[in-house]
Amino acid sequence: MLAALYNFDKSATGFKTTMAVAEFQGVSYDDGDLGFWADACGQNATVDRQVGKNKASTCKIPLVGAELCLEALLDIDFIRGVGGDIPLTVVSTQQYSLANWAQALEAMDNPPPVMSVSYGNDEIQQTSEAFMDSCNVQFQKLGTMGISVLFASGDQGVVGRTGKTKDGKYHPDFPAASPFITAVGGTDLATKSVIGAEKAWSDGGGGFSDHFAAPSYQTAAVQDYLKKSDAAGVTPPDAAFTRTGRGYPDVSAMAGQQNPYCVAATLALKPSLTGVAGTSAACPVVSGLFARLNSARAEKGMPNMGFLNPWIYQNPQAWNDVTQGSVTGASSVKGFSALDGWDAATGFGTPNFVEMLKAALAAGEQVVV
Repeated sequence: MLAALYNFDKSATGFKTTMAVAEFQGVSYDDGDLGFWADACGQNATVDRQVGKNKASTCKIPLVGAELCLEALLDIDFIRGVGGDIPLTVVSTQQYSLANWAQALEAMDNPPPVMSVSYGNDEIQQTSEAFMDSCNVQFQKLGTMGISVLFASGDQGVVGRTGKTKDGKYHPDFPAASPFITAVGGTDLATKSVIGAEKAWSDGGGGFSDHFAAPSYQTAAVQDYLKKSDAAGVTPPDAAFTRTGRGYPDVSAMAGQQNPYCVAATLALKPSLTGVAGTSAACPVVSGLFARLNSARAEKGMPNMGFLNPWIYQNPQAWNDVTQGSVTGASSVKGFSALDGWDAATGFGTPNFVEMLKAALAAGEQVVV
């Protein structure tokens, strides 16, 4: 389904690059579960390099093991399902510390040039604005090293993990709202089980940062969106969000429960297939496609794409525009609507790999802003 939706060939992609996913707080994977999925789906689910501790035994704990391992299994299955034979690294840390993770990645020999991360929480849940700024510095360093960092935009709509508040203020996600990472939002098929048009997933993360100003690469797109949204009468109240903030997501992929992803996990003491949804699936899917772009560029002696956002905003034709639906996250909440062009529900939309590849091979040297 993903190959048909996003216009890519499932054939082998070569070994001239690598890709990675990050796992925190003891989230682990079991090779038996990965192998079961690979056999059932006819895909490669091999982990080629493990950095940090992975406790496979966690996945076999009765009743709770699958819950503890689903995130890692989802990340690995679908960056592999899209990225094909591109070697995969899993970077595991016990704590959820973005700063420590970024520093560890920076210190690695031959760090993977595409990093998919399906973790985050609300800006207001961070210890301080200074902490977010320090993380931002780390993200910028990774970008200048030629590493593309992609984060899931969240699964609670505009209300965030802290939920709907009495004052009506929305809760943007961090680090999805950082201007120096690529945020991946979520979609559903517009018509259930029919491959074609997509709509914004109502629980996908989207909106505007309360801390980071809109960066120069997206200013025109954000202003155009708010102008269209205002004219259509669908903009949330000004008290709910910061109009001048960094808008997110940048792009999206299928994430909703309507057509969930198939993952193998140990249920009832043996591996079985189960459905999982969320931008935690969309992020590795998009990351796998960017790994394919790096591979294609390497074949021609071109460098890794590095920080992606300037390139994304310069190439809107590389995405399937999503113009249906909105992100809300709770009933009776007026969220952000999907409209023509970039929007705070789905970004520029979902991948059109053929067009992505054309634009990536025409881009030459990476653009770092």
